[in-house]
Amino acid sequence: LVYSGLDKNSVFTMLKRDKAPIDGAIVMTPLVDDARISQLEKERIPCVIIGRPAKEVSISYVDINNVKLVGDVAERLYARGFRRFCLINSERSKTISIDRARGFSHVLNRKGDAETHIVYSAESSEAEGRRCAAPFLEPGTAFIVSDGTVARGVYESAKEAGEEVLSGIHIYSLGEDVSADVPWEYARQDYVKLGTLATETLLNEIDGDHEPKQICTEYYTV
Repeated sequence: LVYSGLDKNSVFTMLKRDKAPIDGAIVMTPLVDDARISQLEKERIPCVIIGRPAKEVSISYVDINNVKLVGDVAERLYARGFRRFCLINSERSKTISIDRARGFSHVLNRKGDAETHIVYSAESSEAEGRRCAAPFLEPGTAFIVSDGTVARGVYESAKEAGEEVLSGIHIYSLGEDVSADVPWEYARQDYVKLGTLATETLLNEIDGDHEPKQICTEYYTV
């Protein structure tokens, strides 16, 4: 069963063993303070998290190494000659945002001539891409953005600013866009492998392997 769109109280009810026939759960996009994970721990329901939990928990997780992924992207763009960078990150409350900011800063703070900016978006939308990019739309800026929808907002904003800006910036999306032939680069993350690994780990836990696993993968190409 896949549950979505539930409020906090409904999630608590759903995660109680005597309220629903749940043998195990996979939780995606963990938050810094995640009530779902706390409830699963409390109810001792086998669980695997896709993403890194914010604090140490006795629950297995699998994740893509987002620190390294963003660091690899930043290193590549720096090698191409960019010196002004803007990371348009997802919400502060997500652990993936923390890891992306860490990888971005780790690489570029060691470059003495790199100018860096990190902004956080409230949601994944073109409007947020436009809002976050607006203060940094100058030729020579490399934008590393959270996903393809935000990237589209950055692109449209640069397009409206004129050809000099549009041709002078670079956009790199950390999420693959569903559209074909998009005019920016993007990372390819193998979510099939990640989901398969999470499911296999959960099934093993349901079958009696109760040792928590912490698996950080490099299922990506940049």
